[in-house]
Amino acid sequence: MDTPDFCTSRRVSVDPLYLSFRITISTNKEAITAKEMNIMALYMVQGTYTAEAWAALAKNPQDRRTPIREIAQKLGGRLIDVYYCFGEYDVVVLVELPDDNAALTTAIAGVSPGHLKVSKTTKLFTVEETMEAMRKAGSLAFQGPSKG
Repeated sequence: MDTPDFCTSRRVSVDPLYLSFRITISTNKEAITAKEMNIMALYMVQGTYTAEAWAALAKNPQDRRTPIREIAQKLGGRLIDVYYCFGEYDVVVLVELPDDNAALTTAIAGVSPGHLKVSKTTKLFTVEETMEAMRKAGSLAFQGPSKG
């Protein structure tokens, strides 16, 4: 397939430390556009409210997305949404954050008021990220423990 005349080169550089990349599409003469994007990690935060927290929420219903959104934004992230559920956890939060330190900060801030008896933060990976890891793992030789 021939490359169109208006786009003769593409360059993508990835900086894994800052999870950002720059895409430059250029012609023979000059760059048409350069766009920098920050790629943030996706985290799932699961929490279980205390009985006292549920009592307070039942007496005074509140949209907890607002304070969660504010924390995420202060740390350079973005709240995707909050879901309530049956089972071991009462609430699931999906949030994009710039790095693991921001996720840890969010976890500490989230449990500090004492309204959660359980909190669990899980970093999520895309299918593409996981397939890349699979390919890398497939090329490594790792010896398991010997059967002594």
